Amino acid sequence: MGRTSTATSTKALLWLAPVLAVLLSGGGVRPAAAKHDRCDNGSLSGSYGYTVNGTNLGVGLVAAVGRVASDGRGNLTATDTLSAAGTILHRTITGSYAVNPDCTGSGQFTDNFGLTVHLDFVVNGGGDEFQFIQTDPGTIFTGLAKRI
Repeated sequence: MGRTSTATSTKALLWLAPVLAVLLSGGGVRPAAAKHDRCDNGSLSGSYGYTVNGTNLGVGLVAAVGRVASDGRGNLTATDTLSAAGTILHRTITGSYAVNPDCTGSGQFTDNFGLTVHLDFVVNGGGDEFQFIQTDPGTIFTGLAKRI
C-alpha cells in the first residue's frame, strides 16, 4: 500500500509541477492590455481598412467600407464607398483625432459632400485596430478598423 501511494504521488507531482510552473510564470503570455498600457496620437499611425454599419434616422440603413490613413499626429484622410438606403456614394474624407492615455479617443471628419461626422473610439491591440461609434444625434453607427 505504501508503494502504490508513493507511485501515485510521484505521478501527480510530475503532472502538477509543469502546470504550476506555467501558472506561476504567467503562462508565458502577456495579457493583451499589457501590450500598451498607455496610448497617444501615435498609437494610430498608418493605414486601416474599415467597415461601418448602422442607421441614420432620417435616411435609413447605411453601410460603408473604406480605407483611412492616420499620420500619428492627429490627422487623417480616407476614401470609402457608402450605401445610404441603397444609394451608392463615393467619399473622400479629411479630419482629425485625439487619443487619450487610456486608449479612448474622439475625432471628427468632413467628407466631399460637406457632411461633418463626430466619433468616439477605443484603440485595441497596441494600435492594430480601433472600434468606433458615431456620436451625432439621429445616428446609430458602429464600425471596426484594422491595420492593413
